[in-house]
Amino acid sequence: MGQSAEDRRGRGRDRPRGPGTASFAAIVRNHPDTVKGAEQLAKEQPSAETFLALSDAYCMAGEYTKCLEAAQKAIQLRPDYSAAYNNAGAAYLSLGRLDEAIEAVKKALQIDPDNKIAHANLKRLGKSELNVGNAIMRK
Repeated sequence: MGQSAEDRRGRGRDRPRGPGTASFAAIVRNHPDTVKGAEQLAKEQPSAETFLALSDAYCMAGEYTKCLEAAQKAIQLRPDYSAAYNNAGAAYLSLGRLDEAIEAVKKALQIDPDNKIAHANLKRLGKSELNVGNAIMRK
């Protein structure tokens, strides 16, 4: 049996479960040292995976332009990296660049049709597209 996209990316393994876990995770994600640590790691050990981790850290910190730049660097290093295209799509969406977001997430799914996060993001993008269309029609 093949690995899931989440397992290939190194996520989902050994995650603690239980009360308080979500609030602890939020503190860790939003801690300024998380971004600094990811920046240092990408500098010392540049790879598609470290730039993806940096992209994740920037996204969690709300720095979407930097999130996109790090995802694009991961794609440069590994053009078949579904997770990096998905991160780029999430960053584009957060920056209000809907067409580019859809294109990036579709590319992620072209590479890895089993990428559950990309499937969820594509659904989100479809809803965003409908909302934009409805707003334009109301004007």
